[in-house]
Amino acid sequence: MKKTGSATLSPSHNILQELADICERADVEVHGVPFGLVATTAFGNVLFEVHATTLRFTLTSETENQCLQLIPAVVSALKHCSCVDLDSLAWDGRLNTNRPLLNFRKVVVEEIQMLSETMKRIWFSAEDLAVYATELHLRLLIPKSQTHDVEWPFYDASGSIKNPGTDNPVQMRAYTVRELDVPRKRLAIDFYLHHCQGVGSDFAHNAKSGDTLGISGPGGGGIPTAQKLILAGDETALPAILRILEARRAAPPLHVFLLLGDQADEALIPQEFRGHITCHFRAKEQSASWEQKVLDQAFQMAEAYSWVAGEKTAMRRIRKALREQGRASDTYCIAGYWK
Repeated sequence: MKKTGSATLSPSHNILQELADICERADVEVHGVPFGLVATTAFGNVLFEVHATTLRFTLTSETENQCLQLIPAVVSALKHCSCVDLDSLAWDGRLNTNRPLLNFRKVVVEEIQMLSETMKRIWFSAEDLAVYATELHLRLLIPKSQTHDVEWPFYDASGSIKNPGTDNPVQMRAYTVRELDVPRKRLAIDFYLHHCQGVGSDFAHNAKSGDTLGISGPGGGGIPTAQKLILAGDETALPAILRILEARRAAPPLHVFLLLGDQADEALIPQEFRGHITCHFRAKEQSASWEQKVLDQAFQMAEAYSWVAGEKTAMRRIRKALREQGRASDTYCIAGYWK
């Protein structure tokens, strides 16, 4: 699936450097090509090409859904560029304005389970959830208040996500689809209960039956399909890693490395997967050794695909090390889940 567009640049511009800087801050891989650069995301690639004062961009994704998710990301990046005339931004093929977000559903909190002192599972009910059956992530739309009416975000004519100007704004965060029961119209998300404040963390701490939120998706990369796979992540990535392990019982990863808070978190790992997993613990000051172990395995098994997720600063260090070793961007996925 491809989608192309263009925008006018100011005569004196440094658009490629600005885009590279924006991608770097967003933990998006980029590499240079003649007259442009390519950004590699979980939804596909974006080729930016400069011709005098015209910027052309070509989005390439495996599916239409992924391409539709890329469009607002590109618009958001261009809005942060000082040399782009946003009024000139145009897509080849008209985009309908005021469209609801992709696969938008209202969801209602139905059940809350404490899996451990640090992990809370929240079950949501909603109509028509089959579209999320093959997705690893979705975007959770969290209203500021549950006591005021909600106007949900939508796509405007440029393809950007527009949040209506109300006193009950909605914020979006990506989460793993941990369990899905389509016939019973239920899905579950596991929330790691951080001690720090944040939109998702605050919701998880205070959630109650009947709360109404929204979902849209996909919200990130899918379940990795590489035959040879290395998985690694901290406690926030545990729901995603367990979902991947469940989906790949017939082809388990070569190695799985977890960084958990303490040994009590090990109880969250089903017995059937414990033989595949090596655990490190923050309580034992093993964060650095976990990071090094992940890199050592990635370097030793260069033919394997590495999927790693966790705290953003650590993920940037791992990504930088892989780049410096010359690893191609299509041989790994490094995701910053929190900061």
